Amino acid sequence: MAVYFHGSGSASLAGVLSDEMPGLMCTGELLKRGRVPYCGELKYGIKGYGKGGINMIFLSVVPEIAIKGAVKYALSEGKKIFSLEMCSETIQKITQIIPTIERKIAENKPRKHQEEKNKVREYYSQLYELDLVYFKLMSTIIEKQLQQYPLLEPKSQEIISHPFPVIYKIYYEGEVVPINSDCSLERGIAEPIGLENIEIFAPSNKLDIVYLFGKNVRVSSFLDLSYLGYISLDNKNSIDQLLSKYR
Repeated sequence: MAVYFHGSGSASLAGVLSDEMPGLMCTGELLKRGRVPYCGELKYGIKGYGKGGINMIFLSVVPEIAIKGAVKYALSEGKKIFSLEMCSETIQKITQIIPTIERKIAENKPRKHQEEKNKVREYYSQLYELDLVYFKLMSTIIEKQLQQYPLLEPKSQEIISHPFPVIYKIYYEGEVVPINSDCSLERGIAEPIGLENIEIFAPSNKLDIVYLFGKNVRVSSFLDLSYLGYISLDNKNSIDQLLSKYR
């Protein structure tokens, strides 16, 4: 099997290690199954034409040679704070934004005998419609977060509200597709990954809370990434220096 890596925040563990639907899957698949993500690329990753952004369809991964990209993303996700108060504030902002976008779409409807201007109007209308779809989707996600978070077990609430970086090592032999992103080697997997094909890397001082979920999944510390030769926690590379505090 080929090996890939996926960087994320500890909030993802609430779904990956859940009793209802364990495993690693993209945002679109989570929503389809009635669940909701608490971290991940919830901006450009879900924003796009048609079915939505790339993470509505694919789980983003990188091959071993590009693991630094997964590490960097995990470090950023490990800093994202979640709170119900922040969710409520964001919902209020979105509620105010949507009418403005709808008005902009109406203002850019085609008009008779204005073919040239209509081309410009069509262009802006498409952009505003894209924004409208995105903000409505974000509203749905946040409303689900507000509904589901209070029902989670304390251990799940803990890893969501007090995040830390997590790196998933994925064993996969199916098809992967290239993803157009700032990482030239980023790939997409279109199906969920079961726990039997995952190894979870987390900070050494956070392994106990991962074990609390009681799942039959391989769990290792970030130090093991160093022992395996994927990264060097002692060199002067800025990413490794950042990761070293999570030994």
